[in-house]
Amino acid sequence: MEYGQPPSWRPDVDQNRAETYRGTVRDALGGLRNLQQLLGSLRVGPRALSSVLPDVRSGCHALAEAIDGLSELVVAKLPDARQVADDVRQLVHTRLDALTQEIGSLEQQSLNAKNRLRLEEAVSSATRDVESVSDLVDVLGEVAWGRTMPLDISEVAREAFRSSEIPGTTQPGLRLILRSDGVSGELELSPRALALLLQHLVCWSVECQPHVTPIVEVGRTGSQLVEVTIRGGSGTGEVRWVVARGVLPMSEQALRIAASALNFELVLDRATGHARLLFPAASAPTL
Repeated sequence: MEYGQPPSWRPDVDQNRAETYRGTVRDALGGLRNLQQLLGSLRVGPRALSSVLPDVRSGCHALAEAIDGLSELVVAKLPDARQVADDVRQLVHTRLDALTQEIGSLEQQSLNAKNRLRLEEAVSSATRDVESVSDLVDVLGEVAWGRTMPLDISEVAREAFRSSEIPGTTQPGLRLILRSDGVSGELELSPRALALLLQHLVCWSVECQPHVTPIVEVGRTGSQLVEVTIRGGSGTGEVRWVVARGVLPMSEQALRIAASALNFELVLDRATGHARLLFPAASAPTL
């Protein structure tokens, strides 16, 4: 099963609305990335750049509205995510408002080398933060709507972290070590929700300890419950990769909300970058 693609929103009214919003987000982000590439190419002149600016500016307004809509749909399913949703919207509107103002100003000026560099920096900053917001909303959305099924925790961990660096992405890959030691445990939940949660926890761990290789280990506690730990260190195991998703000020709170909604206990230690995800007795895996 493929867990690396965009989440599949289920066919009810709210989920169909979410899919429409997500399509708008993908298209608008595509427009920002395209502008970023054009600005970085010496072959593209000022006239060609100026011709795409009105569409990009319009796309920014649609992008902000789509993130607003997605955030409200998530809160309807996960009321505890209200503060995260408010923070997400504020960040997106701040970044996109600044970008549209920059574009509007430069539309009235010549796109000389200085203005071009200024715009490239503004586009890169806005794109990076909005991509990170979109990734974070994906986690909460999959927790809220993802189709549940019986799954093996170790198998989901293998699918969440690829055996080779992910090609064809604008985001770099993070190298990690995966250890499962043959531990297996079954749960009934959305495999993509768990995969996304694990991926984001690795990125959070690296954000806390950027110079240490993260180790993801599926093991048992003393009470024989399955847990997943993520920590920096060294040792043997399977070399895997994950997309380096951006970590935002509200990421930690969002991950706690996602874990709680899935009935997991999540312990985070920012000082060490150590994360521990415990599957509680109420939904203990069959070992």
